[in-house]
This record gives sequence, C-alpha cells and structure tokens, in this order.
Amino acid sequence: MGLVAEVALPQGVIDEKQCVKLQDLLNWGGMLMFDRKWKGQEAAADEFKARHYKALHAWAAVVRRHNSGRTRGYVAKAEELQIIREVCGEIVAMLKEAMELAPQRTVRELLAAIQIVDEQRNRDGSRGVKEISPTARAVLNQRTYRRPGYDSQETQKAD
Repeated sequence: MGLVAEVALPQGVIDEKQCVKLQDLLNWGGMLMFDRKWKGQEAAADEFKARHYKALHAWAAVVRRHNSGRTRGYVAKAEELQIIREVCGEIVAMLKEAMELAPQRTVRELLAAIQIVDEQRNRDGSRGVKEISPTARAVLNQRTYRRPGYDSQETQKAD
C-alpha cells in the first residue's frame, strides 16, 4: 500500500479498491498508535499523531472531492499529497517492525480498525478514515472479528 501512496496517488489513478486499502492503511496506523504504549518515545509518538491527524484530514478532502464529482479520480493537491505520502511511509515502516515483534497483535489491530469503520458505515453510510474512538479498546479485546469487506456475520479468529 505504500507504493499506492507513492506512485498511483500522485498520478491520480487510484481505483476504488486501492482507495479502500489506503484508507485501511491510515486507519491501521491510527489503531497502532492508539493500542500501544510508546515508553521513552512519547514526544515522537505525539509528533506522529499530529501528522497522522493531518493526513486523515488530507485524505478525507481527496475523497470528498471525488464523491462530489469535482474530480474524476482520487486527486490530491500538492500539500495533501506530501503529508499523505510521508505518513503512509511512516506507517509502513512501523508496521514492518510491528509484524516482526508482535504479528498476531498487529493483525488484530488491522481487523479491529476495519471492523470499526465497517460498523460506522453500517450506521451512517460513510466509509472513510476515522479517528479511533475511546471505545476501540472493546473491539481490540474481542476474540473474533467480522471478515473485512463483507457485510455478513462471518468471523475470523485473532489467535
């Protein structure tokens, strides 16, 4: 997904499937920051959270322009593109490290982020990048998760 942000987004050739995956990457990064303790790295974590928040707003603006019909594809302005690319690159690097250190926990964070967004979509019809709500802890502590991308009640175990 890092390549989508680096290559396809600047060209304005992101399709719907890549859009959803990029949203999931941004949400996963938010869940990663929400779920973990960053002992000794609090200042860096707070700095990243501020940039991540800006990237969420930038991506939301890209999606709003597309949904309103003002652009034919998912097209970002220069400053939006810069922050999205930087944050996505940082998230990919953090996820690589997280997968080496705690793969099951990292996958559980992805499944929780997807489920939270899917539940929001079912409530109000929106799908997009979201700030992680304080109630996310309950979702993270589940033993099973709804399958990503499906509206059925099928579940995946988070062993």
